[in-house]
Formats: sequence, structure tokens, C-alpha cells
Amino acid sequence: MLTVPGNDCPGLAMTARRSRRHLAPGSHPQVRPDPAFGLLKLYDDALPHVYGYLLARCGDTGLAEDLTSESFLAAVHAARKPGAPDPSIPWLIGVARHKLADHWRRVERRAAAAAVDPGNPAPGHTGSVQPGRHGHGRKRRVLPEAGPDHPRH
Repeated sequence: MLTVPGNDCPGLAMTARRSRRHLAPGSHPQVRPDPAFGLLKLYDDALPHVYGYLLARCGDTGLAEDLTSESFLAAVHAARKPGAPDPSIPWLIGVARHKLADHWRRVERRAAAAAVDPGNPAPGHTGSVQPGRHGHGRKRRVLPEAGPDHPRH
């Protein structure tokens, strides 16, 4: 069993014991460098691009800051997955684009929940909606319930 001096965690020793079982006889365990370190090198150059991309699309500095941090956190998790591409600014902007889309979906779900029960808006709903998507979700829910003589525009 592999032990670490000063380690009182039996789970770590068990994990090390299991991982040694899968090694070829005579080989030594290899430590793989954390691929997220590539993001650390890129962070200072990429930050203004990612933040600028998000700010231009949401128009709210606080929201852009939150989405930027969520984007970098998601990028760290994605970079650690097997087969992940090398981090680059275009790749990070793609991650940010997905985070922004996730945000607009959450806003729309909250607005839909508030429309169903107007007296009880969803927690955290700020009232902001994605430009150009104002009210479309509600129309899709209400029109099927409308009578046959209701004008459909």
C-alpha cells in the first residue's frame, strides 16, 4: 500500500492502492499536469475579449462580470476532460456564448413561471428579458388555450 506521510485519510491510501493495480509490472505512476494551467497562461489576454463579448450582448456590467466568471470556471472544468481542445480565446468565447444562452433560458423560464402565477414571481427574477424575445414564450403557452374565434396574429 502506498502511504503519504502525515496523511490520516484512508480513502487516499485506498485510491493509491487501486491505481497501482492498473500499472504494468515495474512501471511507476505518472502524474499528468493539470490542463487548466493552460487557461491560467491565457487568462490575462482572454479576459477583456470574453468580458467584452458578454457585455456587448447583455448590456449589464454586473451580469457580464458574473457570466465571465462562470465562463472561466466552466472552461476549467471542460479543459480537464479527456480530449478537450487546447484553450484559446475563440474557444473561451464559445464557452461564454453557451453561458449567455444558459442565462437567457433561465430568464425565460422565470418569466414563464411568473406569467403562470403573476402574484408570485420566480425567486431571483429581475424582470430583464432577452432583447427580441419579449413575451414569445407566453404567446406559445396561451394561444393553444384560446378559443376558436380568438384572432391569431
